[in-house]
Amino acid sequence: VTASDGAAGLERAIAEQFDLIISDLRMPRLGGREFFESLVRRNPQAARRVAFSTGDTVRGDTLDFLEAQGRPCLQKPFSLAELRALLREAAG
Repeated sequence: VTASDGAAGLERAIAEQFDLIISDLRMPRLGGREFFESLVRRNPQAARRVAFSTGDTVRGDTLDFLEAQGRPCLQKPFSLAELRALLREAAG
C-alpha cells in the first residue's frame, strides 16, 4: 500500500491497520516528522509500528528526532537485506 504524500499516508495509517508503516522523512504536504507526531496523537498504537526512511544526510536535528523516537530508520539507498531485516524485526 502506498500514499502519494504525507497527508494521504496519515489518513491511511489512521483508518487502516498495518503491521509496519515505512515513512520517508521528506514527503510533500506533510513531512515524516509531522506525520509521526500527528499519528502519535491520533493513533498511538499505529505510531509504534512506524519505521523511517531517508536519503538525506542525517543532520543534527533529524538525528535528534530519530534518536528520541527510538524507531528504526533505513538509510537510502537501502539493500533488500536491510529491508528484510526490518520486516523480520517488525514481525518478531
